[in-house]
Amino acid sequence: MFLEREWEPPGGPPDRKPTISAREERMLLRLVVLGVILSLIAPIGGASLVQAIVALF
Repeated sequence: MFLEREWEPPGGPPDRKPTISAREERMLLRLVVLGVILSLIAPIGGASLVQAIVALF
């Protein structure tokens, strides 16, 4: 990253806080899981994705 390997910037990088809290992370995970479940069982054009995958094999 730097031209001289021995040189380091003074101080160092600032501490970073997490951008989302633990509660927000759990809620986001639940929403992702719900979206995956709904995409597998929701009918799309009269057939679910599971039926489409079964029809391919």
